[in-house]
Amino acid sequence: MKKKAKRKTARAHISPIRAAGRSLVFALLLALPWAAPHAAFALTAPDQSPADANPVYHVGESFNPVGSSGLPFTMIDERPDPKAATAGAASQIWGSQLSLALNVNSSLASSVYYSKSLPLYEALRRNSQFGGFDPTLGVLAFRAEGAEHVLDSGRAIQQKLDYASGAFALQGSYTDVDKDFHTPGAGSVSVIGDRSPVDALAAMRGMSELQFQAQFNPSAAFALSTSQRKSVNEQPGHKEIGMTVSEMAHALTYQLSGDRQLKADFQSRDEDWRGHGAINMEKLAAHLDVTSRLALDYSYDWNKNERQGHKEKGRDVTEIKQSLVYKLTGDSKLALDYRKFDEQWDGKGPMQLETLAASLNPTSRLQLTYNHDWSANDRDGHKEKGLTRDATKTGLAYQLTDQTRLEVNYDDIREEWDRGDRTDATETQIRNYAVRHAFGGSTKADVTRNLTSITSAGATTDIDTTQLHLEHKPGERLNLVADWMDRNRSDGGTEDLTALALDTAIGSGAGKTAIKALYQQHSDGADDKQVDTLYRLGVSASPSPLLQLRADYESLNQQGPKADHDFVRTNLGFASQLHRYAKLTADYARETDKDVQTKSDRGARIEINPGWLTLSGGVAFQERQGQPDLTTTSGDLQIKFGHALADWAKAVSGAEPLPGAGAHGFRGAPGWLNLGDGAITLNYIARSTDEQSHVVTRSLGYQTMLGDRAYVKLAMHKNPMIKKKDKLVMEAARWDSYEGGLDLSSGFAALGRFIREEDLNSGRAATARVLGLRGAIGGSDTFTFVGGLQTVQPEGDAATNWQFANVNLKFGRALADWAKAASDGGLFDDNTKYGHRKLPGWAAFADGGLSLQYMSRESETGDQLIASAAGYQTMLGDRAYVKLSFQQNPLTDKGKVIPVDRKLYEVGRRFGGKFMALARFITDDNLAESKSLRTSMLGLRSRLSERERLETVIVLDDVSSQGQRYRSTTYGLEYAREVNDGHYLIVKGTLTRDDRPGVSDELRDNYQVDFAYKKAI
Repeated sequence: MKKKAKRKTARAHISPIRAAGRSLVFALLLALPWAAPHAAFALTAPDQSPADANPVYHVGESFNPVGSSGLPFTMIDERPDPKAATAGAASQIWGSQLSLALNVNSSLASSVYYSKSLPLYEALRRNSQFGGFDPTLGVLAFRAEGAEHVLDSGRAIQQKLDYASGAFALQGSYTDVDKDFHTPGAGSVSVIGDRSPVDALAAMRGMSELQFQAQFNPSAAFALSTSQRKSVNEQPGHKEIGMTVSEMAHALTYQLSGDRQLKADFQSRDEDWRGHGAINMEKLAAHLDVTSRLALDYSYDWNKNERQGHKEKGRDVTEIKQSLVYKLTGDSKLALDYRKFDEQWDGKGPMQLETLAASLNPTSRLQLTYNHDWSANDRDGHKEKGLTRDATKTGLAYQLTDQTRLEVNYDDIREEWDRGDRTDATETQIRNYAVRHAFGGSTKADVTRNLTSITSAGATTDIDTTQLHLEHKPGERLNLVADWMDRNRSDGGTEDLTALALDTAIGSGAGKTAIKALYQQHSDGADDKQVDTLYRLGVSASPSPLLQLRADYESLNQQGPKADHDFVRTNLGFASQLHRYAKLTADYARETDKDVQTKSDRGARIEINPGWLTLSGGVAFQERQGQPDLTTTSGDLQIKFGHALADWAKAVSGAEPLPGAGAHGFRGAPGWLNLGDGAITLNYIARSTDEQSHVVTRSLGYQTMLGDRAYVKLAMHKNPMIKKKDKLVMEAARWDSYEGGLDLSSGFAALGRFIREEDLNSGRAATARVLGLRGAIGGSDTFTFVGGLQTVQPEGDAATNWQFANVNLKFGRALADWAKAASDGGLFDDNTKYGHRKLPGWAAFADGGLSLQYMSRESETGDQLIASAAGYQTMLGDRAYVKLSFQQNPLTDKGKVIPVDRKLYEVGRRFGGKFMALARFITDDNLAESKSLRTSMLGLRSRLSERERLETVIVLDDVSSQGQRYRSTTYGLEYAREVNDGHYLIVKGTLTRDDRPGVSDELRDNYQVDFAYKKAI
């Protein structure tokens, strides 16, 4: 009998809600022209040549007074004054503003304001000085001096909309500043349009944003609001260039009778980064007071991350929460909460969680709780992969008196591990009784008894634990804590713990002294006990704001079969702020075991940091039992002299030229190249012992941007410190690297790198040269390309040359969730023993498009080794998909070629909402071993009804090896029926016919039948 809990992922998408939201917004906009009755307007123009010599004139207007129906219209067009021209002043000015105002004489007061402003496009020339335009016009204001000022080209548009009519209000704005627009020369234009400063607009060049908000309040009980925002970032050099953000929000509030309310909120955010993919978020929340006693809440959260390079790329999360609160009488109530969490990660499998929580307060002193948690983990690579956990927790809490509380809890936890070849099940039952009493003031005590029973692999272990916890705080600066624990196991084991802790402070403010003390004795074992006794004392003080002192003392005595030691550890330290830019620190640490010194460390260090420069240096003395004494002198210098690398430069420099290239023997960028971003960094460490003196480690690094489109990176190391088995050790070597990169525009960037590594012990050295190109055609992810050359040459040996390329072309649609689940996990996805093999790892390629990979390497003998792969997968409409994959001569981790030719063809289709079919054909030809494999699979899945599911699978393997050929055929069938409360009764069976030579007739036909009762499928 098997018990398994795996479940398929179900997605609930809210696209209809978003579509409805957008339709509502556009409907409101279209309704604006009908918000006012028919109106007439009158337009008169004054004399085009005013009597005064004002250097600018504008067309004005007259309209009916406020209170009568009318539509005023204003147009301002500024140009040079004709009289000023005859006086010898010459100027050319282009700029316009259009204003529209609407006043309606009705009970619904309304107004519309719309403005559009353009900067100057041509040169402003003048030979004599004149004043500026009147800034109160709000159109253009100029200040000019000198003979000639040339204004740079560019465009900046600002538009605003403000409309109100009775219960309806609409506000909106639009800003668009192109990437060529920037601040003109000094003494030129200061204000554009609606008085937005030109320098502020210049700082937004390459930015555009459209946003609006609408509110509808027909009564005090009803409120509806909606908003939308879209921004595009094309600002040159900006870290988020190419990002488009779309946000939308809707809110509804309806006041029912009394204090009852209906509230609903919907939010969405789509963040798309050109060439990197999108991050999407949707959230829906609703609240309803059904009656004055009953309230319901619902929330839906969905997040999807498809951004290339992001640590959570491929993560798709859906979370649903539902709650019910029913007020009984007085303070008593019933609360129910349900949560469903579903996390999918492309290529790694799902993680799922369901939680049901209930609490009941029949009286103000009594509380009953119930929790049921179910989780399943199918994520590849996760430490709990294959774990299904089903936990039920029941609790009772009763307030006996105002100071005393009784708590009783019962937990039933069942865990099942499916490791592929075996299934491990563990059941844990926990009964916990606790009495908590507060003595008044700041003293309280807890007495707890815990009974635990663990059943694993048929064996049961009972554990009985009694604990006492006491806290006493007689004053604000003194706190005392005591713990006692006694534990007995049914297998004969015992454990005891006694602990006393003190925490106090003397003084206050900067001169406060803190003291912490601990005594703890822990014993483990029945007969031959292991007894560990610990004493710890710590003191920290600040005699002045510029001085800090620290002292720690620890004594650990261990006696027993596990350890026999008597450690005494002492640690002293101080830190002094000598100057606002200078700090001095010193430390002393010593350890003895049974009065014999085992460790001793002493050191001092000074640090100077005025801002642009960081300089530190120090000396340390280290003594270890059985090792020579070590003296270390170190110094670090960093000078800010440059600019930190831009994001595109970091991506080109730090990433491997080809995805997975390191697994094929290709050397990616080593981590020691990253030294001094935007600064010169120098590190120096000198070590000396009685046996060896002046072993020096030096590191020098510099990396900076050269403008916006290029960078340079230098790094040099001698006797570097590297991490081996979690310890830093020195390696006798010299590493030098020189690197540069160039942004070629349109999202493409070039990389050049030279590395020389020398082993100072053997004298052998090797050089590596890399030239690479990466990017995307048109700056998007429709067509991405990576390619380049690498040469590795040990001195005195022949060079090894690499050529590599990776092309991804998106001209298809990403697979739907049902297609991914069917292809990656497939039918009969419990494990491979049912005859269905999961999709092989080599068949995974870019989703929704074509992926091509090529890599060649010239060996030392001159032979050229070529590895290539290709893949394509896409949806064919909404109900079918296709997947193709090819691979030739793959490389091992050491760069060795495997002479294999592999192909995969797969199609899947859904028929209606209850039926799905999957067909797959795989060929695998190993030329070196003269072995070939042909696998054909056909799978069918049908949901016969709301409570029944049926799955079938047929797998045919045709194997040819060393001139022999045999077949294996597997038939699989699974039937599942819901019995009650989401639990299913499952019957699963397989029949395999094996025609391999040498197999007896009794073993040729194998069958397996399993029964399971589990929750959800």
